[in-house]
Formats: sequence, C-alpha cells, structure tokens
Amino acid sequence: MGLFSNNKKLCPVCGNPTPRLLATKIQDTPICKECDKKIYLPKGRTDRMTIDDFKQYIQFYEDNQALRDQFEENYSFNFGLFGGDLVLDIFHGLFRVNCDKDSLAFQADNLKSFRILEDSRVLFEGNHQELKHYDSKVPEKVKQLEPQIAQFQMQMREYEMFERLERMHEENDKDDNHYHEYHPRPSFDVASPADTFHVELTFDHPYWDNIKWDWTGVSFDSDSPSVEAFLSCYEDKTESLHTLALNLAHLMNPNVKEMTAGEKKQDAKQETGSLEEQKQSSESDTIEQLQKYKGLLDAGVITEEEFAAKKKQLLGI
Repeated sequence: MGLFSNNKKLCPVCGNPTPRLLATKIQDTPICKECDKKIYLPKGRTDRMTIDDFKQYIQFYEDNQALRDQFEENYSFNFGLFGGDLVLDIFHGLFRVNCDKDSLAFQADNLKSFRILEDSRVLFEGNHQELKHYDSKVPEKVKQLEPQIAQFQMQMREYEMFERLERMHEENDKDDNHYHEYHPRPSFDVASPADTFHVELTFDHPYWDNIKWDWTGVSFDSDSPSVEAFLSCYEDKTESLHTLALNLAHLMNPNVKEMTAGEKKQDAKQETGSLEEQKQSSESDTIEQLQKYKGLLDAGVITEEEFAAKKKQLLGI
C-alpha cells in the first residue's frame, strides 16, 4: 500500500480509518483523529502506553463524561498568553487544568496539595487540612533598591540635559562638520525580586501526577523605575494568587483553616512547654505526697506495707 492508497490503516481502539500523514501513534501504531481528540494527558504520557493501556484510558475518558456534563465554571485563573488556565467548579467540587470543556474533569479528591511560589520561594501551600501563607521578602528587597533607583534617575536627568544641549547646538550651529557628542541612554536593568510566579498542583489520579504553570511576575520600567509602581503591581498579583489559593483550598475542604506559616509550629512549641510545666508540677506533687506518707509511716499511723503500696501507686509502678 502506498501513500495515496485508498486502503487506510484502522484505529486499534475504535476501528475508524487513521490519517496517512502526521497520525498520533500509540506503541508505534497510528490512531484515528477521533481518539486523538480525547487525549488530555501530561506531555509524554502516551509514549509509555501500550495499546491496551490506551484503550483503558479511552474508557476512562468516556466514563469521565458524567463529570464534564456536571461541570459549571464559577472561577478561572488565566496564566497569560499561551500560559494556560485553571478552571474551578467549587460548588460541585470539580476542576479542569485548561479551558477546553472537552478536557478531563477532576474531582476535589484528585487534588492532594498545591503550592504557589514567587521564583523559588513559597507564598502559599495547601492540602485538605490547612492553607499556609508565607511572608514575602519582596517588598523589603524592593525598598532596598531605592538608592539605585535614585542614582538612575539622576543619570537620566543628566542624559536628558545633554540631549537638550545637543539640540540647541544643532539649531544654532549651521556648520555641517559640527561634532555631536554621543551620550548613551541609561537603562535600569536590575533583576526583579519577583520575576516569575509558579503554581503547582499535586494529584492523586491514575493519569496525572502533577502540573505546573508559570505566570509573569513584576518588573521595573527600564526608563522610569518606581518602588511605588512595582509594589502596587506586586500587590495586585499576589492578591490574585491569594484568591486562587483560597479557592483551591475551599475546593479541597470548605472548612479548611488558613494560617500564617509558623503559627502551628509556635502553637506546638507552646504546647510542649505547657506539657513540660505540667510534668514538673506532677513530679513536685508526687514528691510532696511521698513525704506526707513517709511522715505517717514514721508516726506509726500507717504500716510499712501500706506505705509501700501507696508509693507504688504514686510512682505508677
């Protein structure tokens, strides 16, 4: 059979004809366009599938139709041009990892945990028990750049002054051989303390282990940097991410507790201290009781056997 033969290979899943060119292959076997359209899997997942594995996935996708029919979007987060989408149906406890309504619908139980980071630093992380919020050092780092910004602004004023002087010389000097002194335009090229945000989901799912999106962070205007403008944009973005974190947490557990990271650890520390105090108090009471009964023994009020029994009781022997 040649390339232009009418005898097409049949799809091993459904029996439909397969494309002659650029067909998706499972275990080196082409599949039809209809089955190809049902693939909503992590990149490279089908490369590890056998035909039987893929047939099981197609059945899983068909069974998932009931959840897709139930899905009613009430929140979505867009990660920018070509960045993707995360879509939630909090009421029904469902979510999708893109805006395609034909893609797999996940249940809340499929989401084990999530993290939201600014560059490599965690801002939010959540699971079925809690949502943690971490303090950011970005505002502090941005304010530390104020001297550099002030220096740049001075350089920019000098540059603009030289440019005005050059234009004045050009207007007043008719000599074509006049030398124009070159002044490079300054540019504020300082790395951003919050270059990229990341959203990571970890799954308990037969076909998905995790997924990660990147979202463009905040940068300084190279011509007119401003601490106020940077922090305003940063605050808007982190508020949006906080809303995303809250919605993911409530999707997993409507009664989830939100806390600043360190609170739980601090409470545990306080509890440990309290237990230690209780232990010391209990030991002190035991000693006092033993001394009391020893006095009764010495006074002949109780017998040696009674004292020994009471001693065992107090010491938990």
